[in-house]
Amino acid sequence: MIQLKYPNLKTALKQVMTEDKDYVLVKHDFPAGEIVGEHFHPSVNEWAFFSSGSFEATIDFEKEIITAGKGTSAIYFPKAHVHGLRCITDMSYLVLREGNDKIIYLEDLIKGMNHSGFINDPCGMLWELYKDENMSLAYVRVTGPAKKHMHKIMQEKYRTEKGSGELQIGNDTICLPKGSSIEIPKNEWHYLRKATQNPFEILVLTHPGYLPEDFIAE
Repeated sequence: MIQLKYPNLKTALKQVMTEDKDYVLVKHDFPAGEIVGEHFHPSVNEWAFFSSGSFEATIDFEKEIITAGKGTSAIYFPKAHVHGLRCITDMSYLVLREGNDKIIYLEDLIKGMNHSGFINDPCGMLWELYKDENMSLAYVRVTGPAKKHMHKIMQEKYRTEKGSGELQIGNDTICLPKGSSIEIPKNEWHYLRKATQNPFEILVLTHPGYLPEDFIAE
């Protein structure tokens, strides 16, 4: 997670903003405990500027506690990356976006999959939640051992939503309990399998968007 430091807000905005974009500024005032659900902007980068307080930020399933220091701090959220936050203290911060862009919430995508059919996938049953050239999101119900494969272009990240399972990367077996996340290195053979009889369901995030030709089976 990229945290930037500036002596004050004026300097921060001057450093970040360029003349070729029409920026949108939004001020937020949230009490401790407020949660901003995981979401992403398909086409614009975003920054959050703050000078006091602390929050738990999430980006691409990874969480980190962020605390303000001296001056103005900023967190950078690149376009097409899933992010959200939970306020630990009362928070006041300024959001800067590179223009108007739709906000897509992960929770809404998951709820909406009940109205769409699944695809048979080497891992089991797959619901395609979102896809463009920059990223893709899929919800997968693992029904058995998947085919061993690798990717040369796509960077994958998994998060376990239900149950538990195992990920085999090369000669290493990694347990994936509910709530855990892991990044899959490029050019590494890997496959998933269920660990118990319970459902094993995961979110799969890829950058760039999913490329069928980059699924290289052993």
